[in-house]
Amino acid sequence: MKPKLMLISLAGLIILPAALLGCVKLTHDELERIQKETPFTIITPTYLPDAMGTDCFHQITGPFEDPVLHSTFIKIRYIRDDHTIHITEQSPMSVMIPNEESEPVYYEIAGARVLRQTTQLLTSTGEEEGLRFDWNPDGLTFSVKTFNISENESLKIVESMLKQMAGT
Repeated sequence: MKPKLMLISLAGLIILPAALLGCVKLTHDELERIQKETPFTIITPTYLPDAMGTDCFHQITGPFEDPVLHSTFIKIRYIRDDHTIHITEQSPMSVMIPNEESEPVYYEIAGARVLRQTTQLLTSTGEEEGLRFDWNPDGLTFSVKTFNISENESLKIVESMLKQMAGT
């Protein structure tokens, strides 16, 4: 089964084969190639939970230009069995707005204010609930969504990215 990417447009939900949008297996060479096309530094987590293993599927899409928001963004996915991590990096930053269905929680991690709330993933069997972490460093927006990964493990993923950004 080919991976699919969901896009939300003003017309509603659109599901396209990921291959149409330039999805590639995340290798060092591919990451380097995409980095050259992206106007900001791509940050990938240095920590992945044991449940993800070393053979999880890594995929990167982008960079995409959003003419409405005048922004560039990339998406990275890590998938293994029912464990999923979605990472989005966007420039310029967008506003972090807590959703109405979730009680927002804020963490201070490596000097950054991180918003945590619940999120949903649309799957072939329905909606799956997960966690979403957002932060805005240096004019960028980062979003990490995790599904079937504990909050503690999810925070370690976010912390690994923030420490990498801080150079620690």
